[in-house]
Amino acid sequence: MKVRSQYLLVMVVAWGPCLLVAAASYALVLRPQQAFRRELEAKVASYKQQYARALQAAKEKNQGVLAGEVEGLHDRVRDFVVGVQEAPSLSFQIG
Repeated sequence: MKVRSQYLLVMVVAWGPCLLVAAASYALVLRPQQAFRRELEAKVASYKQQYARALQAAKEKNQGVLAGEVEGLHDRVRDFVVGVQEAPSLSFQIG
């Protein structure tokens, strides 16, 4: 029994610091890498969505629809933007 407990004590003394070093290296090196990997995966997913939109926009039938949407958005902007000639009278109209 004495030999076995001495063997276990030697094993704990030898493997204990090794396990502590392994845990510290995981906490200091590998854990931040996982967060960086998640950020990269999110960027890749975003770029894939942009690529898919670009492919859709490149199709002929979709270009007409997109051009119509752009014109509609230009018309909406014109509702909110005031021209240079109308700017002086605008303050009197608001007042």
